[in-house]
Amino acid sequence: MQAHWPALVAADFFTTEVWTARGLVTYYTAFVIELQSRRVQILGSTPYPDEAFVIQCLRPVSSESDALLQAGRILVCDRDPKWSRAVKQWLSTAGVHVVRTPPGAPNCNAHAERFVRSVKEECLRRVVPWANGTFVGLCESSSPTTSVNETTKAFRTN
Repeated sequence: MQAHWPALVAADFFTTEVWTARGLVTYYTAFVIELQSRRVQILGSTPYPDEAFVIQCLRPVSSESDALLQAGRILVCDRDPKWSRAVKQWLSTAGVHVVRTPPGAPNCNAHAERFVRSVKEECLRRVVPWANGTFVGLCESSSPTTSVNETTKAFRTN
C-alpha cells in the first residue's frame, strides 16, 4: 500500500438534515479525499442522488491537470448503488481505477469514514442548516483542507 499511497483517493457520501421551505429534507453530499495529504473536496449535495448527479460532480475533479482524480489515480469507494457501473465506466475512461470495498467493511475506507465522523461531530451536530447554501458554507468553513468546487456552489439554490 505504501507504494500506491500518492495515487490513492477515497470517496463517499454523507447525509445531512437540512431545513428548507418544504420542511426537513435529507441531503446527500459526495466528497473525495486525497489520502496522502488528507485534502478533501466536497463534490456536491442533493436530496436526490443518482448516477447523473455523481458523474456531474466527478467531472470537475477529473478534468483539470492538478485534479484529484487524474489518470493513474486509484479511487476507493464503498458498494453504495450511487457508485454504479456507469460511474465506474466513466471513471475508467478518465484513467481512474476504481476499487470497491468489501460489503459491510467500512474500515476498508477508514479515511473517508473518519472525515464523515468529523464533519458530523464537529459541525453538523450543533447546527441544523437552513437551505443548502448554509450547509455548503458550513462545509467550506469547517477545515482549511476542505474545498468546495463550483459544481457544489451551483447547488446552493433550492
